[in-house]
Amino acid sequence: MIISILGKEKEYQKPVQVLQIIRDMAPEYTEQALGCFCGGRALELTAEIDESCALHPITFQNEEGRRIYERTVRFVLLLAVKRLLGEGYHVRIEHSIGYGLYMRLMEKEMDAETGGSHPLFSNAGAGGEGAASGLPAL
Repeated sequence: MIISILGKEKEYQKPVQVLQIIRDMAPEYTEQALGCFCGGRALELTAEIDESCALHPITFQNEEGRRIYERTVRFVLLLAVKRLLGEGYHVRIEHSIGYGLYMRLMEKEMDAETGGSHPLFSNAGAGGEGAASGLPAL
């Protein structure tokens, strides 16, 4: 199979991951690439290519690259909240403004022992139901 990327071509004998192709043929994109376009489809870096095609690296400069990066950051944030604050809190991602996201940290339910508050946050004067008001605005 013949793979082309950024005007360069190389022949591979067996299926190969997108990241390996980038390392071989476009090493300047190794650190920047978030994925690749292949035939109009966005592929992740771990996807295996098993037929001839033309690849185009996706970076943060592409709209699709910005979406990949944003989804990854959201996922990491959600995991961090779950690990740090436990099951009693969740993040609601409301909407985006320009390149920023509007999010809210909320309590899931009242805790009988602590009265619904977490030692790190105060609900006094919270603007919304269950909103943690002790946080800086994002």
